[in-house]
Amino acid sequence: MNKKIIIRTLIQSLREKSNYIYFVAFPITLMFILGAVLQGVFNNDFVSDIEPLTVQYQIDDPEVRGIFQQVTSFTDGTIHFEEVANKKEGLANIRKQTADAYLSFSDHVEVQSRELSNVEKTILQSYLVEIVQEIKRQSIIMEQQLPPTTGLVSADQFTDAIVIDQENQRETATSYQYYAIAMISLFVLYFSETGLSMFREARQHGTVQRELVTPLSRKKIILSTFFGHFVFGMCVVLLLMLLSQFLFDVPWYLRFGFSYFNLVALMGSFLALGLFLETVGDRGEKRIGSSTTQIFIQLTGFLGGAYFPTNETMMRFSPLGWVLASVRESLWTDNPLHWVGIYGNVGILLVLLTLSVVILDKREVF
Repeated sequence: MNKKIIIRTLIQSLREKSNYIYFVAFPITLMFILGAVLQGVFNNDFVSDIEPLTVQYQIDDPEVRGIFQQVTSFTDGTIHFEEVANKKEGLANIRKQTADAYLSFSDHVEVQSRELSNVEKTILQSYLVEIVQEIKRQSIIMEQQLPPTTGLVSADQFTDAIVIDQENQRETATSYQYYAIAMISLFVLYFSETGLSMFREARQHGTVQRELVTPLSRKKIILSTFFGHFVFGMCVVLLLMLLSQFLFDVPWYLRFGFSYFNLVALMGSFLALGLFLETVGDRGEKRIGSSTTQIFIQLTGFLGGAYFPTNETMMRFSPLGWVLASVRESLWTDNPLHWVGIYGNVGILLVLLTLSVVILDKREVF
C-alpha cells in the first residue's frame, strides 16, 4: 500500500465537516433521544420480568420422586415442575414450546432445554443445585434408617436457599447504554455509503486518472484508498466509544479491545460492501448499488436489534446482530467471549474487497 494515498484519503475525510455531523453528532443525539424515551422498556428487575419456566421431569426411583415432589412443591411462580411419562414426551414438548426444559433423574441428572437466556439459565441452575443437594441429603438419612421426615427442608428454608446466582450476570444495561451500543453499530453500517463514493467522486475530480499514470500498480491504488477510509472509520468508532462511555457510562473498559475490534470489523465489512456494490452496480447512469445498500442497512439493523431488542434467532442472520450479541454478553456477563462477530465480518470484508480489487483491476478506468 502507498502511505501518501492513505494519508491523503484520511485527511480528506477528516476535513469533510459533514462526516462529523453524520457519524458523530447524529448517533450521539439518537442515543440521548432513544435512551430517554424508552427508559421504561429496560427494567433492571430481570427476574420479575421473565415468563415462568415450565420444567418437565421423569424419575423412575419412587423414593427420589417422592423427595423431588416434596421439595418442588415449595417453588414459587418463577418455575413450574411437571411430571411426564418418558423422555420422548418431554423432548417433544420442548420442540412444541409447551415446556422449557426436561429433567431425567437416574444415577445422574440429565438436563435438556430450549435455548434459554442467561437469566433463565441461572434461575434453572439455582433451583437444580438446591433440589439435588436436598435429594442427596434425604438419601443419606434413609440409608441410616432415620425417620423419613428427619431434616426435610421446610418451605421457608427452601425459599431462602433459592437465591438467583448472579455471579455470571452483572447489572443489566440501561436504555441509554443499550442504544449507545446499538447506534454505534447502526451508524458504522453507513460506511457502506463511503464505499459507494470511494472512486465515484475520484473519477469525477480526475484523481483516479492522475493516479493511474503514476508508477503505482492498480491494486496498490485501490487498497491504499480503501485503507485510508478504513483508518478514518477506526477513528470514528474509537471516538464514539469514548464519548458513549463518558456520557452514558457504557462499560467499554471491561472488554475494550474485544468490543472495539467487533465494531471495527463491522464497519470494515460494510465499507467493503459499499465498494463492491458500486463496482458491480453503479456504472454510468445506473445506481443499483446505492438502493441495494440502503436495503442491506435497514434489514441488517432490523434483524440485529439496532432499533429494538430482537431474539437470538433473528440476530444470527445479521452481521450487526453477531456484534451486538457478542459485545453485550462480554460487557454484562462473565461468559466466555464469542468471536463470531469479528471472524464473520472480517471474512465478509476480505471476500468483498478481494472481489472488488479483481474486478476494478481489469477495468480501464475504475
